[in-house]
Amino acid sequence: MVGFNWARQWQLRVTKALGANLLMAVSIENPEASVNGVVQPTGVQGFNTSPNAQTPSNFFTTNTTPGANGISTDFAPDVIGKLVWEPGYGHWELKGIVRFFQDRLNSHNHVAVGGGAGLAAVLPLTSTVNLVAEGLVGQGIGRYASTIGADVVASPSGKIVPITAFHIMGGLEWHPTKEWDVYAYYGIEHYARTAYAATPIGYGSPLAALSGCAVEDPGTQPCQAGNATITQAQPGIWYRVITSDVGIVALGLSYAYTHRTVWSGANGLRPWGEEHTMMTTIRYYLP
Repeated sequence: MVGFNWARQWQLRVTKALGANLLMAVSIENPEASVNGVVQPTGVQGFNTSPNAQTPSNFFTTNTTPGANGISTDFAPDVIGKLVWEPGYGHWELKGIVRFFQDRLNSHNHVAVGGGAGLAAVLPLTSTVNLVAEGLVGQGIGRYASTIGADVVASPSGKIVPITAFHIMGGLEWHPTKEWDVYAYYGIEHYARTAYAATPIGYGSPLAALSGCAVEDPGTQPCQAGNATITQAQPGIWYRVITSDVGIVALGLSYAYTHRTVWSGANGLRPWGEEHTMMTTIRYYLP
């Protein structure tokens, strides 16, 4: 099977059955580099974020020019691959990604290759309980995390450096009756400190200015925080109120607790945050 989607972004995806229990999928994705929380050398070009003169980590063609969004200059699409194995017990996946980053500083292009590898599985523990687990580890994989974390940073010389990271999620799903689904998931993301001596340039630099991070209205106080670890626990339920020939009406309720820590900055400051979220949903599924 081949799929093609063209809009402001594009993807080309191909799937193929390699046997009765083995499937393959490859996707070529529109690239975009995420640089949230990084401090770049002045004059770096080739990234796309919302520029803000008060936060030097956000820029489009340079880190001092606010006013518009630019584009990433990755020189090739992201390539994602997956192998799926269903041997009779469970659903198993092996996945990988390759990314091609590029920036420009002082009339020179700098190129780096990032990527990662991961596993995923859905395993029936009983007739009504499933274990779900998945993870990805690599360099420059932040864009594919739930928080859309940082992918890369430029060194003081302009060399582009993918940030080492991992993302892991696990959970249980219980289906006691055909009307009820009960679940609980836990996920963690971690991004490595990528810093350079005697300068705030980098990701999670010990010299990064964080005085505005813990202030509700920081004004001109900077917040150059780089995420260290983000965790979230989320239990929830679904109840199918109506199941009929004309469709399904389902009610959902979930709670999420999110905790964020950042790398310490100047003067030893290390802000953190937490959030509690309740969500309700009413869904109608066509037959």
